[in-house]
Amino acid sequence: MQTENTIEAHETIPIRRYLAFMCAIGIGIVISFILFLMVKNWEQEDQRIKFESVVKGYANAVQNRLHGNVEALMFLGDSRESFRTVNSLAGKVREVLYQQE
Repeated sequence: MQTENTIEAHETIPIRRYLAFMCAIGIGIVISFILFLMVKNWEQEDQRIKFESVVKGYANAVQNRLHGNVEALMFLGDSRESFRTVNSLAGKVREVLYQQE
C-alpha cells in the first residue's frame, strides 16, 4: 500500500499564499527605481552647479585679465597720441628755429 505523492490540479500551491510577498517585492522594486531616479537627478544637478561655479570663476579671471590688457592698450594709445602731438609740435619748433637761422 504505497501512496502516491502526486499533486492534483486542484491541490496546487495557491497564489494568494505568496501574494503579500510578491506585492512587497514589487513595491520595493518600484520604490527603489523612483529613489534611483531622484538620486540620479540630484547628482546631475549638483554636478551642473559645480561645473557652472568653476566656469564662472574662469570666466571672471579671463574677463579681469582682458580688462587689464584693454587698459594697458588704451594707455599706449593715449601715449602714442600724446607723442604724435609732441612730435608735431617739435617739428613746428624745428621749422621755426631753422627759419631763424
